This record gives sequence, structure tokens and C-alpha cells, in this order.
Amino acid sequence: MTSIKKYFKQQLTMKERMAVKSVAAAVVPYRLRYSNGIWSKFKFLENSQFYSIERQYGIQLQGLKETLQTAIKFNKYYRAVFSGIGLNEKEIEACSDIYGLLRQIPFLTKADVRNNLDILVNENVNSKAIVPKTTSGSTGKPLDFVNSKECLEWEMAFMWRHWANASRWRPGKKMAFLRTYIPRSNLKDPIWYYDPWTKIVWASAYNMNDENISVYVDMLIRKRPNVLVGYPSSIFILAEYLLRNRKSLEVGGVVTSSESLPDYQREVIEEAFQLSVAENYGLTERVVGLGKCSHGLGYHDWYEYGITEIVDENGDNVTTPGMTGEIVGTNFTNNKALPWIRYKTGDIAEYCEPFMCTCGSKLPIITKKIIGRTDDILFSNNGCRVPGVNFYTMFQQYVRQIKNFQLYQSDRDRIVIRLVVNDEYTSDIGEQFKSKIWQRVGRTMLLDIEIMDEIPREENGKYKCIKRDKEIDLFWKVNNAQEVVL
Repeated sequence: MTSIKKYFKQQLTMKERMAVKSVAAAVVPYRLRYSNGIWSKFKFLENSQFYSIERQYGIQLQGLKETLQTAIKFNKYYRAVFSGIGLNEKEIEACSDIYGLLRQIPFLTKADVRNNLDILVNENVNSKAIVPKTTSGSTGKPLDFVNSKECLEWEMAFMWRHWANASRWRPGKKMAFLRTYIPRSNLKDPIWYYDPWTKIVWASAYNMNDENISVYVDMLIRKRPNVLVGYPSSIFILAEYLLRNRKSLEVGGVVTSSESLPDYQREVIEEAFQLSVAENYGLTERVVGLGKCSHGLGYHDWYEYGITEIVDENGDNVTTPGMTGEIVGTNFTNNKALPWIRYKTGDIAEYCEPFMCTCGSKLPIITKKIIGRTDDILFSNNGCRVPGVNFYTMFQQYVRQIKNFQLYQSDRDRIVIRLVVNDEYTSDIGEQFKSKIWQRVGRTMLLDIEIMDEIPREENGKYKCIKRDKEIDLFWKVNNAQEVVL
């Protein structure tokens, strides 16, 4: 079955693939295209968002107890950790203070996961029930781990709820995605396609010049999606085009993810689409789930997902509104495969006293601003602006040869590919890396590879994987000032 799926995905043209899916979609009802697990979880989440705060606390407490008890019974790594702090099943079961219990447990870092993955996976896990995963490496260094298939069902259900709350979309309605899809030049993939099985329009976020955006707009007018989902930078480019050309495009809602949404981008998007933008914050590790609804007051805590903390540099919970700290997550949905307990995400958020939103949901807002997730755009000399997030996914293929990377646009026509490599790296790997970047920015851009011992961190302590020279920003501001409608 795996070989058939691989052939279907890698060898067939997009037109051939969608023809097969069209036949299948004509036979199989939408309800049967997704597992019963997804549907039942979605139904639960539709109701649980209106539970009282007391009931929410009870669900979180029970989820935490189950996660910790599972870790003691089946996880070698956590048995050692809990033994070292004297935490046992009896104490866990008797606890009624969530944060009092959590404060006893040391943080889990990315380095801990890298160094202990073999003993972090539960001993009783069925290999057929897990899916190997790798983070996109937004800090320049990907992370290997596993998700349970049940965890991925929960993820889909949470996203369904978020999309439904943010728009006119419901399962079975059309969606449009302006993210992740990259046309394969060797198979002459189109810049957009419609998947009849999922009812999703996929448009490339990496071919966004005016000519292609015009094609997207005509397509979206015909398809009439109930929600548009994408990278903020990509939807911003689309919105900017609409305003500049005095065009209108009606969608049922706009949801951004994978990057922070700056205020100036939000203003342009909301003016272009005449509606409020929703956002979601999450991780490939499936540790934290937060969502900003279209009312825009802050990020709702998806309490069913797990427990989210904001901690200061000393590891203490931030309790002063307006102060910032690192997001730390304890996940409930993946505890049968790899328990994420007090995992330090590396992302920074501003703490606020939890409050209820005017949207009517009982999911409390716990932060008004997430600071540490902003991707830059690379400007290609063919007129396209390319969002940085998918370069991280591309990098996953080379994690055995390349330790870290940074794409530095030093000039309008030049990008320096800064790499920290290991012994498995060869010049052929470098040329492959360049070729994949050319697919995204165009062959007219000059690409230089610079091998480095270490990529310097920014002042905030994080790697900046996509970086531009200040002169590039000035050039685009001057030459596009009349094209940007704010």
C-alpha cells in the first residue's frame, strides 16, 4: 500500500491524480472520507468550548493525571525523571492543584528530545499506531519525534472547530489553502489545483507575482471557498493585489497560521476582504493549541489540547499582565505515544489575566500577543515575494547532512545560503539545496553557498533563518510605495 501511495504522489501528474480522486469522490460520501475518530472528536469539541470554567479545570486535571500516570507506567525517560523528584502514582492521583503538580516537574527541552528520543517513546506503543515526524526547523535545526495517529485525529478535529468558528465553513464545504503547495517543475504541475476528495483548493504561495495572483483571484471567484487559510505573508500579498487593482473577492472567512500576523498585514487583509482575520498558533510537535477568533482580542486557550504555561527566565509562571515569557506546553493528545510534559517551545508570548471573549466561546483568552513567530519574505527579482516558512520544510530532507541553515538576501539579485554541515555533506547536496531554492525564487536569482562553523544568533537568542539586508527593505519600500495600499 505504501508503494502505491508513493507512486500515486510522486509519479502521476497533478491532473492524473485529481482525475483519480474525482472518480473516488463521486462514489464515496464526504462523511466516509474521514475516520469516525475525527468526527466524534469534532462533535465533542463543538460542545466542550461552551463548558464552564470549573468543568474545564476538571478536564485538564484529569488529562494531566492520565498523562503523568501513563508516563510512569510506560515511559523509561519519565520514570527516571519522576523518581528523581519523588513523584509517584499515589501523589498524582491525590492532587487537585494543576500548577502545584506541574511545578514539581522539570522542563523538557528540544535537546532532551534529541538526546533521548529512543526512551521518550512509550514502551507499550504499537509501531503501526504512530507516525514519525520532523519539525520544520524554524530555529534552523529540525527535531525528530513521533505522533500517535489518535493525536493527528485530534489535530484535525481542533482545526475543524477553529475554521468553523472563524468562517462560514463546515465539514464538507469548500476551502482554499494558500500555503505548503509547491508545483513540481518536472511534472509540470499547475500553480493551483482543486482536490475533489477534500474539497480544498491548493494554490502555490511561492509563485506570487501579479500575473499568477490574477489567476488565483479568477479561480477563487469561481470556486467560492467558505474559508481561505494560509500564511499571513501570502494572504497579505494577495490582499495587497486586490486593493491595488480595486478588485473584490468574497470568502467566508480568513485564517492565518505558521507565522505571526503583524498589525500592518492584518489591516490590509481586513480591508481587502472586508472581514476580521482569525489566527491559530500550534507546533508540529502538537504540544500547544491556541486560536485567535475574528473578534481579535487575544488567543483562546484550547484547554482540551493540554496545559499552556508562560514562564519567565527563572522558570516561574508569569503572573503580571504585559510581561513576556516562554510558552511551555503539556499535551494530552499524544500521551499514548510520546508524552510532552512541560515542553519548552522557544516561542515568546505576552501574559494577560485570563478573560472571556465577546465571541461567546467559553475558551479563555490567555495571551494577547505571541512575539516569537515571525517569518520574513524573500524578494525575487522577477517580481515575486516568497514567504520563508516552507524553506523549513524543504530543509527536512537534508537533516542528516546539514545541521543549520540561514538564507541571507544580501542584494536584490543575490541570496547567500549559509550552512553548518557535517561529514555527510557533499557539494552535490549543496547543488540540490540550491536547485530547490531556485524552484521557489526563480533561476534569475544568484545563489551562493557559504559554509560556516556557526550561524550567529539574533539579539533575542534565536536563529533567524530568513534574513534580508536593510538595503533590500529600503529598495522595495521605495519602488513599491505606490503599489501598496494601506
